[in-house]
Amino acid sequence: MPQRFAQLAGACRRLHSEPSEAGLFQALVEETARLLGARRVLLVLQPDEAPAHVAAAKLPRKESAQALLRDVSPWLVEARATGSGRLRHGPKGAAAIHQRSCLVAPLVAPQGPLGCLYADIDGRHGRFDVAIVGER
Repeated sequence: MPQRFAQLAGACRRLHSEPSEAGLFQALVEETARLLGARRVLLVLQPDEAPAHVAAAKLPRKESAQALLRDVSPWLVEARATGSGRLRHGPKGAAAIHQRSCLVAPLVAPQGPLGCLYADIDGRHGRFDVAIVGER
């Protein structure tokens, strides 16, 4: 546990030192990828009822943030509506090594939902665990 706390504290220091909003968004995505071991990360902002847009992303080469946003949009809508993080694995019926393990977490402020953070990892590289999102 102390190692995880030190990693999180280091991430907070790095995020706090970002001088610009765009830099902060990209740093948040990079820290999420690093802490979770995620292959893909999207920071999707959607304040009020505005259309969702990708504020920052970390993706493998030749992958499109907009294409991934379209693919995971239903999960983002659900997370935003419920205010709860979700863990997904798919495609259904495939062996775990051939699935993508996906985490969707809403970003909520006192004034309401701001958007979502999406992260995933390919099955051959690992699998997210229920402990990450605290699902019951």
